[in-house]
Amino acid sequence: MCMAKDLLLSLSRSLDAVEHETTTLIEHEAHHDTESSFRVLIYSLIRRLLETDRRNMNDKWKKWMKGLRGDFNEYFGEATLDSILAERLDSKP
Repeated sequence: MCMAKDLLLSLSRSLDAVEHETTTLIEHEAHHDTESSFRVLIYSLIRRLLETDRRNMNDKWKKWMKGLRGDFNEYFGEATLDSILAERLDSKP
């Protein structure tokens, strides 16, 4: 969460800076790209794991996969392509 932390700290500093008439900038650094790549890798791996056929799993693994699905949705969101498209179509005038 380096980039998110940096953004929040910058926002906090910016609010302080307004009072003191100074500015705060965030520089894009290599570790921000590394963090993004890591998140995409983790997302892809968990998404693939969740698509695994559950017919041959015992109840313990099915329960674990259900928990993983909940954690995945909490961390990455529950949006699907269909839900995003429907939302965008509904918001058109």
